[in-house]
Amino acid sequence: MTEGKEISYSIAMAANIPPPNPMVLTGDWNTNWDNFRDEFEDYALATGLHEKPNEVQAATLRSLMGSECRHIYRHNLTLTARLQCDAKAILDALENYFKPARNVIYERFVFGSCKQEEGGAQVNERNPGGETPLLALCKALRREPTGPGTLKLLRYLLDNQADPNAQDRSGRTALMYSCMERAGAQLASTLLSAGSDPSMADYSGASAMVYTINAQHQPTLQDNDPTHLQAV
Repeated sequence: MTEGKEISYSIAMAANIPPPNPMVLTGDWNTNWDNFRDEFEDYALATGLHEKPNEVQAATLRSLMGSECRHIYRHNLTLTARLQCDAKAILDALENYFKPARNVIYERFVFGSCKQEEGGAQVNERNPGGETPLLALCKALRREPTGPGTLKLLRYLLDNQADPNAQDRSGRTALMYSCMERAGAQLASTLLSAGSDPSMADYSGASAMVYTINAQHQPTLQDNDPTHLQAV
């Protein structure tokens, strides 16, 4: 057993808390990464790992991320020796690897460097991950309160013919992601008013209402007409 595995095993056993599942590199990388990072950060907090020295946190992260993710860490990231001993720096670098297209296309619109083409062609252009700018925006919310800048950008995209019902490779829409990420009632209402279809289901059969219920976000349920989100 390696030093990192011995450390993570002893911490988990002491707290009787199971470690997170390894990062999955099949299917939707965006969602898989969010799940892994959330689970690892919860694990670090629950076990007291976050209070350990930085190099212990980093070694534990490497031991838990899985062999495929470790391969990417070793061969696709460029981290200094100091950053390799910083768990947060490793997590941030991996996040930029697994979710680069979303961040790039989102920032391009935030800073106005992507100009609207006639007829709405570019506003519905997809990145290599299969995301339109509208999908990228809603997937990038990361469960943070929706501010005026985000709403302004959302309205800009919709006003310039962004397709509110575009689906990514998982079949999810902007409305589904806004519900998953607890973006708030105002953003969901804006999407619904622009023609987002709440009856649509992704490739697993889940609708926007299912994701709203799973996220346990009451404001979205309370401030939008439940019939719009197919409440039962």
